[in-house]
Amino acid sequence: MVEKYTQPFSKILSNGLYHLFWVLLLIAHIAWETPQKPLLEKKRQAIRNGSTLPENLLLSDQQINAIGWLYADNPSNAFCTATVISPQAVITAKHCFLDENGNLNEKTQNANFFGFGLGASPFAPEQTDFTFTPDMIEFHPTLDIAVIEFEFGAFSRLGIEPIVLNDQPLEDGLYDAYIGQMMDIGGFGATYSASQFGRFFASVKFELMSSESIFVNGLNMMGICGGDSGALLLAAGADAKVKGIALEFKGDPCCMGVDQLTRLDIAFDWLLSHVEGVYQSDTLSTKGCWGISELGLCRDGRLITCEQGQYRETNCNELGLICSKNGAKMGCTEPIAECVNLDANGVCDASGKKIYRCVQQTVVELSCDSNQYCEVNNGRAICLNMIGVVNETGEEADEIAECSSEENLTYAERLQGKMIAQPSCQRSHQPMTWMMMGLFYYIIALFLRLIKSKSADEN
Repeated sequence: MVEKYTQPFSKILSNGLYHLFWVLLLIAHIAWETPQKPLLEKKRQAIRNGSTLPENLLLSDQQINAIGWLYADNPSNAFCTATVISPQAVITAKHCFLDENGNLNEKTQNANFFGFGLGASPFAPEQTDFTFTPDMIEFHPTLDIAVIEFEFGAFSRLGIEPIVLNDQPLEDGLYDAYIGQMMDIGGFGATYSASQFGRFFASVKFELMSSESIFVNGLNMMGICGGDSGALLLAAGADAKVKGIALEFKGDPCCMGVDQLTRLDIAFDWLLSHVEGVYQSDTLSTKGCWGISELGLCRDGRLITCEQGQYRETNCNELGLICSKNGAKMGCTEPIAECVNLDANGVCDASGKKIYRCVQQTVVELSCDSNQYCEVNNGRAICLNMIGVVNETGEEADEIAECSSEENLTYAERLQGKMIAQPSCQRSHQPMTWMMMGLFYYIIALFLRLIKSKSADEN
């Protein structure tokens, strides 16, 4: 006869609680690591938060108008940004013409298939000023660069001022002038919201450089997005003129983090041999003035200028003034009435649907989509998406996928060490939080073990 062994209830309970605890701990860990839909009705989504004017450099209207877009079949079918660099040529990214396998798309190699547009927006016929049919397109053999040529003098006849490209090696001194500085990049991608398209500028931080690339960071506030491929990163060159120093190559998936751009100084000889009319620097500034525009720069309320070869810095705030556009140059000046207590970061209006910014003494008004609301985030007014609201495309707004700049960061770290800023769209866990959680779980586990041991002794 076999006796039936029955465990005491206290032992069964303690064993059950012990194993239940570890199951719950596993579930909690998975839940902690898995992106969760917010309990609130509204959510924070990576809207790109740019402006219709550059925030760091002073560009003429003719220079701003040099930034255009490439389109397929018709001007509203825009697919990349391109910029005028000579009286008859534009520059863009080669990958704009590649298929999903990385091969050159036969259709886009046909000059009759695509065109180039100039104007404020490709999606409004009244804002598309000019369209052009290319004569020829050439690709750099190894770098992500393409140049497209048009009828001789096509752009000079319109008064367009080409963006000059940087012809000085960054290692010779420009890198030291650029590192850590905020720079402008302009494009026709999704740089603002789902329903507002056109030419927008983002302000990004120059953080790293490799032999072929530059890495910039939108600091989780603004940045480069889909459709901005081929956009030029702008900065003052060694001759104090505004220069295109790099082309957008590989973007942050959330459009507000780390982006990789192709350096143009290393391709300048190739550009000279393939593009007629490309500008070359003749007289350089003294090295202490490299990276400073001939029209001056504003940095954190300070006016930076180079006068007679000497670096000059004036704190406008100490004078009770602001640093901004003052006539045709940057200067310490009184803000216009509309810009008192208003800067480039902007404010939300009372309705929560509009953003007002003051950029270069100009008030910029931007509207959020019907499925968005305005909120100040990290000091900058931005549009955020609402959950459960149907947007302009008829789709319900939902939680976005977790985004990561890990691939770009890993490459950057391998080149020059740890990035200054964390990647965008990633949950950041504080070390102290992990320590406290670990201690809490350890105490509970120890307590349950003691119950189990006591039950064993009683039996």
